[in-house]
Amino acid sequence: MIVISLGGSLLYREKKFDEDFARKAAQTLINISDKQKTAVVVGGGFLAAKNAEKARKNTQNEFYADVSAIKATRSNAKKILSLLGQKACPKVLKSPESFLSALKQKNLAVCGGFLPGL
Repeated sequence: MIVISLGGSLLYREKKFDEDFARKAAQTLINISDKQKTAVVVGGGFLAAKNAEKARKNTQNEFYADVSAIKATRSNAKKILSLLGQKACPKVLKSPESFLSALKQKNLAVCGGFLPGL
């Protein structure tokens, strides 16, 4: 199995989700998963930073800033997942353990962040 970290900063260009890059990345992920089991961890990039800053300002609490950033990573993961079609597990995974069962059914699985504070 291979684990790929798809950095969120790569998914944004001028504060907008870069659809062209995302499509190219998705095709690369499909090609890799044709050869071996592939776990993809998608980062939050601009969206995570923006959401965390807003939560930090509103709550003055790092836990909620982390939760907001994790939601952004999962949103980005969902966008990537939508480009993978039937090749990938059909949902964004929310725990490391879920990868084990997902990769028994498909060669490609996608997640965002898991736990606040990590």
